[in-house]
Amino acid sequence: MKYQVPATAPEAPKEFQIWMVDELRHISDAIGEIETDSVFLKQWNVEPARLYDGQIIYADGTNFDPGSGEGFYGYHSAAWHFLG
Repeated sequence: MKYQVPATAPEAPKEFQIWMVDELRHISDAIGEIETDSVFLKQWNVEPARLYDGQIIYADGTNFDPGSGEGFYGYHSAAWHFLG
């Protein structure tokens, strides 16, 4: 998905209407490109600053190794658990 900086909104009401429809079309197109049948996890090379029960991450296993090398980990009961 490509990020697009919005154009400056015109002040004239009719031109603003056209501008707004165009901007909403760009947003709709961007949302339409999102794959809804998969999840992509950021690869972490340091432990996240905030930890939450139920958190799932992908650790790189070199700079950040929660216990079993590179892979998926879930955080609960104050510890990381390898998910295989």
